[in-house]
Amino acid sequence: MTDTSDATDQNSGVIAEFRANHGRIRGHFAGAPTLLLHTIGARTARPRVNPVMYLPDNGRYLIFASKAGADDNPAWYDNLVARPDTQIEAGDQSSPATSRRTVPQDQSVTVLPSVDV
Repeated sequence: MTDTSDATDQNSGVIAEFRANHGRIRGHFAGAPTLLLHTIGARTARPRVNPVMYLPDNGRYLIFASKAGADDNPAWYDNLVARPDTQIEAGDQSSPATSRRTVPQDQSVTVLPSVDV
């Protein structure tokens, strides 16, 4: 999906479904652990919400800065680099969180960022 407005429209639908169904979504990502990541735009300072998949890790949520195989990072990654203090929604719970890198920047596989709650 290359059109930003299409991605925004799709995210809006997923966000509404997530909130209406206690953190569960249907479709292609049904059953995948998903949370809503709140960020502040690095350039715009506007609030953003993005659905992201995660891996649970001893009380932490590990999220991965992947943009469907693109060479660049998703915008939410740049937002977290600029402002690591954030908010997440997991299921019916909303919690403050702080993002941080979990591997050195020069690794060939980037696992970024994890969100500790």
